[in-house]
Amino acid sequence: MKSLGQFYTQTSFSDLLIGNLVTDDPKLILDLGSGNGSLLKAAQQRWANAEFVGADIDQRSVDRIKVELPFVRTTIANGLKIN
Repeated sequence: MKSLGQFYTQTSFSDLLIGNLVTDDPKLILDLGSGNGSLLKAAQQRWANAEFVGADIDQRSVDRIKVELPFVRTTIANGLKIN
């Protein structure tokens, strides 16, 4: 748990979650609380041809994803806010 109420999903859980999604060929993968990017990494391994977008409330997380996952388009956003 981080200071902004963040919780980072462990890689093993990300792999399990993505592996159990029932879809064949998504065009867009959107992660509204991308954190350390573990869900995006797992999704990219399964659907490499999709477009990836990650949003997070923490600038440091977004900056890290830009470096570690350059295939992801990133933005600062609170995924829990309706607007």
